Amino acid sequence: MKPIFILVYTSRATVEADNVLLTELMKVSKQNNTRDDITGFLVARTGYFLQLIEGEETKVRALFQKISKDRRHSRIVLQGESYTETRIAPDWDMGLVPNDRRLEEAETILGLLELGRRGEIYSDPESLMAILRVFAKNAKPIGAPQPT
Repeated sequence: MKPIFILVYTSRATVEADNVLLTELMKVSKQNNTRDDITGFLVARTGYFLQLIEGEETKVRALFQKISKDRRHSRIVLQGESYTETRIAPDWDMGLVPNDRRLEEAETILGLLELGRRGEIYSDPESLMAILRVFAKNAKPIGAPQPT
């Protein structure tokens, strides 16, 4: 079995990430990600995003290149890449944790978003992946099954 490739980035919204935009984004993402066997989640928080994308490396990198050209956000910072045997968000074709949701499950996510706001990178990839695993296990995003 091929290892799963994981990519995490943060970015700054250039347009208002309202419910209409996020709903449309999720609809398209779910269709494409199901087709490409990509899973992950998007955290939208006060004009900033953190996204985890996981799957076959070539497909994940191609998706990231497409995302990097999307004018709806800027200051895209690659926070980390990793290989793993198991997915962080295996049941989420694309989960969304909206701006108005308190992130009690993993307050460290807010710190990661703050790094993205400043255009900085989280320097410890192993810790980054551990934080995201805890978050994925405990978060209850819109449009994704409830974690068990």
